[in-house]
Amino acid sequence: AIADRYGARVQVAEIPPGPPVLSTLVFELYGPDNVRRDALARKLEQWLKTAPGVVDVDSYVPAPEPLDRLVVDREKASLNGLPPAAVAQTVSLSLGGQTFGLAHTEDREPVEIRLRLSPENRRGLDALRGLQMMSRNGTMLSLGTLTRTERTERDAPVYHKNLQRASYVIADVAGKQESPVYAILALRRGIREMAEKEGFSL
Repeated sequence: AIADRYGARVQVAEIPPGPPVLSTLVFELYGPDNVRRDALARKLEQWLKTAPGVVDVDSYVPAPEPLDRLVVDREKASLNGLPPAAVAQTVSLSLGGQTFGLAHTEDREPVEIRLRLSPENRRGLDALRGLQMMSRNGTMLSLGTLTRTERTERDAPVYHKNLQRASYVIADVAGKQESPVYAILALRRGIREMAEKEGFSL
């Protein structure tokens, strides 16, 4: 109840006996259309949350992740004698870092010397846009003037089983009937109706 209030997901996982499985109840949805398949998985997830005896409902359908892509203004960079690859390399070094050597201290193992922006400055793009690069004629230009930002979404992971694209919804059982067999029998009719309504077969 606390997690639901904040839009979070909490799961206490118990390693099941026998072969490794995702959960006690695993619903596998197949189909080439990612959008339709994931939409059905979300509907199934919401429906299972209201089913008696079914708990800890979750899905492998990822939430959309925003992605800011920096695109180099090739014309402006070229006019200032800066190859677009150099701009991209500066961004990569600032965020991902690069190892420049080893520091030998009193510890047995040497410490890696890695150059990159501080964690606070890597949280957004403001510090990155403020970084300066020297142009061909010696003037300093900020990365913000050499790039533009495009807001997109990160590619979601795609799960496969038996060479087919799949979406997973998982759940557990609790209450009077601990066996998943009874839960499956009770849920089967409702799931079939939901699937047929969306044009899927059970």
